[in-house]
Amino acid sequence: MAQEMKTWKTARGASEARIAGLARDMARRATRHVPPRFLEAYVFFPCVTLLFLLVFWCSVAYTIRIEYETAVSAAAESSRQLADTYEAQAVRNLAEIDRTLKMVAYAYAMKGDHALEEMEDRQMLPPAIVFHVAIATSRGEVIASSRKLPEPRVANEPFFKAMSGSEGDSLYIGQVERNAGSGAPEIVFSRRLADASGRFAGIVMLTVDPSYFASAYDTAQMGRHGFLGLLGTDGIMRVQRAGDDVSWGAAVAVPHARGVSGKLGVMPWDAGVARFTNVRALHGFPLVAIVGLSREEALSRFRRDRQLYVWSSAAGSMLLLVLTAILSAKSWALARNRARTEERIRHMATHDALTGLPNRSLLRDRLDQELEHAQRHGYAVTVVFIDLDNFKLINDSLGHRAGDELLKAVSSRMRSCLRQADTVVRLGGDEFVLVLGNESSDGPGAYLAIERVREAISEPVELVGQTYQVTCSMGMASYPIDGNDAETLLSHADAAMYRAKELGRNNSQWYRPEMNARLRDRLRRQKQLSEALARDQFRVVYQPQVDARTRKIFGVEALLRWDHPADGPVSPMTFIPLAEETGLIVPIGEWVLRSACRQGVRWRRAGLPPVSISVNVSARQFLHDGWAQTVASALDDSGFDARYLELELTESLIMQDLERCVETMKRLQEMGVRFSIDDFGTGYSSLSALKHLPIARLKIDKSFVRELPQREDDRAIVMAVISMSRRLNLNVIAEGVETQAQVDFLCENGCDEIQGYYFSRPVTPAEIGAMLAAQRGVASAREDA
Repeated sequence: MAQEMKTWKTARGASEARIAGLARDMARRATRHVPPRFLEAYVFFPCVTLLFLLVFWCSVAYTIRIEYETAVSAAAESSRQLADTYEAQAVRNLAEIDRTLKMVAYAYAMKGDHALEEMEDRQMLPPAIVFHVAIATSRGEVIASSRKLPEPRVANEPFFKAMSGSEGDSLYIGQVERNAGSGAPEIVFSRRLADASGRFAGIVMLTVDPSYFASAYDTAQMGRHGFLGLLGTDGIMRVQRAGDDVSWGAAVAVPHARGVSGKLGVMPWDAGVARFTNVRALHGFPLVAIVGLSREEALSRFRRDRQLYVWSSAAGSMLLLVLTAILSAKSWALARNRARTEERIRHMATHDALTGLPNRSLLRDRLDQELEHAQRHGYAVTVVFIDLDNFKLINDSLGHRAGDELLKAVSSRMRSCLRQADTVVRLGGDEFVLVLGNESSDGPGAYLAIERVREAISEPVELVGQTYQVTCSMGMASYPIDGNDAETLLSHADAAMYRAKELGRNNSQWYRPEMNARLRDRLRRQKQLSEALARDQFRVVYQPQVDARTRKIFGVEALLRWDHPADGPVSPMTFIPLAEETGLIVPIGEWVLRSACRQGVRWRRAGLPPVSISVNVSARQFLHDGWAQTVASALDDSGFDARYLELELTESLIMQDLERCVETMKRLQEMGVRFSIDDFGTGYSSLSALKHLPIARLKIDKSFVRELPQREDDRAIVMAVISMSRRLNLNVIAEGVETQAQVDFLCENGCDEIQGYYFSRPVTPAEIGAMLAAQRGVASAREDA
């Protein structure tokens, strides 16, 4: 048995070998007539890929077609279902109206003129606020009515004439007419009254607003451009509603109900809007119900899905093409890889990897060449040092990827503004250098080029789906006026750039000799500032916030002061911008927050009445990761009640990243922290965004208060801010109040919260404590009295 099994395995192996050999021979014969070039990867892969993409996109087109037909069928079916519902509702309402008319006519025949009043007393009539029921004699005189009529005669009305000349006992549905008294539109439903001998004895009528029959319009089901209509068989539209627009009285041809069932098209009443329309003849009534769904709305989901499908398919196709291109390129690019690698290494050594601009190592070479050329031919060379304003804020708040995109966009704009012979260099971070050569020593060429660059940089740029505007500070030094060598020109241009930043940024400055001293002073101040927190040179003072009518302090604003041991007090206008630029504002701001919270606890432990403490927050702080945790830690460590902490934000801070700011504000609001907008009116906040922000107070900037009440434009702005705040249920406080006239004006216009030197300058915590103690003493004395 074992020997047979071994023999069988040997025979099977030989058979498999013969089959493999035959397969190889067949493959060789099949490829013998194929051109050798086709078998190369860079030809074979693209051909197979194109064939696959052709089949793939045919299937995509077929799938989209099937989905379109499905969407159209679903829309038509939805239109039919809505038409069935509307038909049933309309018939039910009309039958109820007819039943009411018959019941009133019967009651009148049985009990005479008092029948309507008795039915009304028994609440047998429909609501009078919607329906009006009346009875008129054969002469058209209204003898009973559920509502007072301005004109007690209806003999001249179309519905009365129609009923008086009619022999039948059918329901008459009039056209929409304006009420003689109120002018409101109404439809009159009426039935003929007959005496014992069958002669015309008057009418019983019911009027209703035509919009009653369009109340079934549901935006959730029919969209904003659907159609709902009630058309008479006389060709006059009793009511029609398209979205929120309700009208009546249009004359259109009466369609055949069977011919318009789920039909897609533009009907006479559609005003050019294509709809899936269904028409239903209302059994027993001379009316036709019409329901239509807008094609644009009904197929909107299909279009979104189609777009997503096409884009995803396109992305997949592009990815496949890219992969194919890569694989194809590999087959012939191997021989060139080494040369390309060497060239890339040389380029990376002298160019910035992110922007592709020359880097610092190439700058010196280019500048030396320009200076040598300028010396030989008598030209001027201008070196421009550029620093982007607030780049660190964008980089920290939006992420490094957004910062990289901004740098690339700025680099591209600068290159497009300059000549090919000029040089644009990225030194690192957000610093750039321009080298403008071949300039006439007295010509405007350099100045015009610099202004073009500044304007190009300041154009809006889109980052992470939002539009931002970035400015720059520029410093210029020119050969031979400001220096004869590269090192001197770069140093002087750098000093001029820092002077531009000191002057408010977004400007350019030419070098002047005194700038070197100013730059040295700035560097010295920056070093001192980095040491000030560790050496306990900061202190916090507090300025009271007062109710102008009661003169009571309800809050204080925490303000930072720097007392340098050698230079004395340093103005916040000097060191705060420097702290913002260097990023030191984050630890300094946290120290201010913690100090204010601890001081609030000390006042409470001293038995003083509670007051809110306002703390200014910079953009670098608020957009810094973990700011909410920092606030929570300060509150927990100090034990300060979050309800009395108010963070002051600026308009520009909020609008830099509105979605992120609102998210952080809501997290802090859940802790109990309140918010106010500082310097309101000086920024560019959107009022539509303002009403959704979780803020409690607006602070009117002192620039609007300073010349109150003399300046008319300041008066108008302040009054507008106060009025808007009241409407938004926000408190409003004015800062910088210094005169009684300003207090009087603000109080007269509804702003009772005041802050400024009129009441108190910023003072020490002890002085605030004394003020609160005195305020408590006065309140106690009044209570004792």
